[in-house]
Amino acid sequence: MGRVARMPGTGLPKGKRKKRKIRESGRRFRASLSRKRVIATWTVLIGGITLACLGIAVWLGINFKPAEEMSAVAQPMTVTLEPAPSAEPKIPSLTEDEALSLVKKALAVRDPSRISEFFREGDVPAPGEVEFLRKLEVLDGRIDHFEWLGNLDANGLRIDGVLIEFQSDGKPRNRIAELTPDAQGKWKIDFDAFARTVTPAWSDLIGGRTEVAKVRVYVAGDSYYNGPFRNEDDWLCVSFVSPDTEEILTGYCKTGSPQSAAMKWLLKKDSNMSRAVLEIRRVEAAEPRQVVISKVLAEDWVIGDRPFDERFK
Repeated sequence: MGRVARMPGTGLPKGKRKKRKIRESGRRFRASLSRKRVIATWTVLIGGITLACLGIAVWLGINFKPAEEMSAVAQPMTVTLEPAPSAEPKIPSLTEDEALSLVKKALAVRDPSRISEFFREGDVPAPGEVEFLRKLEVLDGRIDHFEWLGNLDANGLRIDGVLIEFQSDGKPRNRIAELTPDAQGKWKIDFDAFARTVTPAWSDLIGGRTEVAKVRVYVAGDSYYNGPFRNEDDWLCVSFVSPDTEEILTGYCKTGSPQSAAMKWLLKKDSNMSRAVLEIRRVEAAEPRQVVISKVLAEDWVIGDRPFDERFK
């Protein structure tokens, strides 16, 4: 019997054993509850600290200013009752109907005194512009239709385009009227871009009677290396054409120059053909159709406030 008395659970009456089990379960329950309360308390504390840190970081990000800015803020401020004018005032764009109407009226101008109403001032004087408009049908044929091209922005200018298609002996020709707003916000056609003005004339350039010229042309990549431009590592080669001459000229830019970088940008922009205004120069020992591109004056045919290639210096 002694062995039996020492077996687990046999040393106490059943009632007492039951109470003991209940007390032990209660202690375990309270211990578990206490642990849960501690965990919950720490979770709340950690969450609160994290939110506080985030709030401080956001506040510092919004309110932090460099010493120079804080110094400027501390200076007395001049208060004006009226807001200062914007450096780039918002000029309303033309609608398609407005643009087409403006171009049609401009092409009908025959009075030199009215040229400035519709055309942006350029290299050609007003009487010369009127004479060009009078001869337009002889040059290109009768106007077939107008097509709204929308936005053509280039050279930091706002430009909208209207394509004018002509028919002459069944052969299509076209010109682009490129409209830009003047300082007063009035939209006008850039005459030199419309007329594809070249100075001096193509006949002088092709005839070899000038060493320097400003031309409006379509540009494409080329690989004709010859004469003084035979070293491909030293030169970027392009070819350019104009609807106003049958001649194809080959131009070269010195590798690493702003002109080379500008031409690469134009060719990447349009892998087929890009419009550009170039200053070109003849060089000794070159073929008659080989020239150096000394300046890239503009992407597209409207010249901005500064040469386009200056952006690549």
